[in-house]
Amino acid sequence: MNQLTLRHLPKNTESLLRTAAKKSGKSLNKTAIDLLNKSLGLSDSSRKKRSFAGCSGTWSKEEVDEFNCNTKVFETIDPDMWK
Repeated sequence: MNQLTLRHLPKNTESLLRTAAKKSGKSLNKTAIDLLNKSLGLSDSSRKKRSFAGCSGTWSKEEVDEFNCNTKVFETIDPDMWK
């Protein structure tokens, strides 16, 4: 377990850190670690991020046309199912 001491922490930074800790119900230490990790682009390993951002805009026109053709059947309404 490593320890780090921060010196000359600005009053407003300390105040905001304490407010964030109180608001989240976490310790001052845990809040500081979370905020440092977030600012450094590190994520909490217990939380999985799911995103479709990597898929956005990656299909060619032909792939879009094929997808639309293959899913056209889902646009058909079966009246018997709504009785």
